[in-house]
Amino acid sequence: MQYAEIAVNTKTSLGRQFFTYKIKPEQLPYVKRGVLVLVPFHGKKKEGIVLTLKQHSNIAIEQKLKFINKIVDTEPIITKYQIELAKKISEYYLAPIGEVLFIMTPSIAKRQTSKELPALEMRNNSKNFIV
Repeated sequence: MQYAEIAVNTKTSLGRQFFTYKIKPEQLPYVKRGVLVLVPFHGKKKEGIVLTLKQHSNIAIEQKLKFINKIVDTEPIITKYQIELAKKISEYYLAPIGEVLFIMTPSIAKRQTSKELPALEMRNNSKNFIV
């Protein structure tokens, strides 16, 4: 079984910068550093960014670990250099790394592309133009 350390998009105490989740076998090819995922967090689904992958976890807590719910993007939305920068910013400003990372990334709405744009009508000298 493999595990991912994930920075969740939520306010956390500075003692808990990331959380460990199990990776389902069918997710393994797609989970890599910088990938955006959905994870269970206090009864809700929250976005998170994969920081690192691990082969082993603490046996005592392994039974309590939950699985990643969904992989939102199969390609990393943030580079390893941006993750390292976020860690330094987090340490310097005493801010949770999840907050720092999500400030550095574009929002979901900005990354989604619209398939159809609504028609825009313009009037110019009594002629109608539809763009």
